[in-house]
Amino acid sequence: MIFGSELDPAVIAAAAWLLAVVVGSAGIHKLLHVDAFRGVMRDYRLFPEALTETLIRVVPIFEVTLAGLLLLAQTRTLAGTLTASLLAVYGFAIGINLARGRTHIDCGCSWNAEGQPLSGWLLLRNAGLVGLGLLSTSTPTPRALGLVDAAVIAATTVTGLLLYFAAEQLLANHARIKMTEAIP
Repeated sequence: MIFGSELDPAVIAAAAWLLAVVVGSAGIHKLLHVDAFRGVMRDYRLFPEALTETLIRVVPIFEVTLAGLLLLAQTRTLAGTLTASLLAVYGFAIGINLARGRTHIDCGCSWNAEGQPLSGWLLLRNAGLVGLGLLSTSTPTPRALGLVDAAVIAATTVTGLLLYFAAEQLLANHARIKMTEAIP
């Protein structure tokens, strides 16, 4: 139990479902765009080539699997812990490259053609996603979920996704503006 007390199961489910959509869609995107993912992995310069090639094959499948496991109450605690850990590793990789001054490389987390350069904002975004992962590991209060709960979970998930994608767009726009200002 991460947050110290029991939480309403609808809150936990909404956090898990939101995270499942974000992580699952990221995994699917990587599977559909293997060459782009390969380029991102190489740009981070964190692993030897052989390990990079293995990760390119394993990481997207792991993300999609975690997404599925987050949707099930029986596997949510393990999946939330693993997802939070994976997102923390991603944050660590971003942090290493920021410390190296490599802000020009694509974070690999944007689904638009222009990509998104590394920034401190991405560390904050990842911290929020880690928080969702940890929230999904909380112990639920003992009550059954009903139809109204399902509607609330769905509405919360959709609202969370809209806010997430709006924040992603703001980050991408901010990066483009900075690049435009840097051009003499």
